[in-house]
Amino acid sequence: MSVWEFYQERERECSRKFPDSLANCELAIENLWYIKIKTDRDFDKKAKEIPKEWEPYKQYISLFFQRNISYLIASYKLTRQGLVNPSYCILRTVYEQILRSVFFYHFHDEAQLLYDFQNEINSADPSKKEELRKKIASTRYWNHQYMIDKLFKGEIKESHKQFYDTISWYSHPNIRSAFNDFYVTKSVDDLTKIIQDLCFNSMDIFQITFHTMLSQELNRFIEENKNLIGTNLKKIGVYKPNKAI
Repeated sequence: MSVWEFYQERERECSRKFPDSLANCELAIENLWYIKIKTDRDFDKKAKEIPKEWEPYKQYISLFFQRNISYLIASYKLTRQGLVNPSYCILRTVYEQILRSVFFYHFHDEAQLLYDFQNEINSADPSKKEELRKKIASTRYWNHQYMIDKLFKGEIKESHKQFYDTISWYSHPNIRSAFNDFYVTKSVDDLTKIIQDLCFNSMDIFQITFHTMLSQELNRFIEENKNLIGTNLKKIGVYKPNKAI
């Protein structure tokens, strides 16, 4: 059996074992794509009517939302073939971008700082770019610990720490779950739930940021889809800060 035949069979096996979970996951991503298509058109129309540059935090949140869609598609395609470990690696990036979106929404000055640094790097002499990148790293790295320290406390902070530690196992050399990619396990079902959760929180912070720019129809569509994911999962990850800001 060739490698392609092996993973085609894995995909058929996953589809037999987890049909509902995979279908729910696929629908969540399709709805994210629909939101992207609608907002691309609506935002372009508004930009022509009122040509004004968005604040940096809005630019980053919009960028992360769009970028996450392709990552979620890739993760889903890997998941349905039982390629568990690579799927987790991709979801780490999705999670980091959602967390940074939430962070920048609540700390506009942090988004402005990154924006200014990037502009400084882009306009710098090529020989100075590396020095400036090191300056960013020494000033702010916006790493996971820094962000959760600013946003959360207590159980919510601990849940983010534990979740990040778990998905990070798959991004570094580690023998943990070494055979997940060769045998169908419950990890496939777990991944479909994580993907749906990240779809929920990706559209949630996007809606919070841009709700006044979205049509009533699209706001209603997003609410309906968040409710659908919530019904499927019963429990959703909490990204709303519980620490004084």
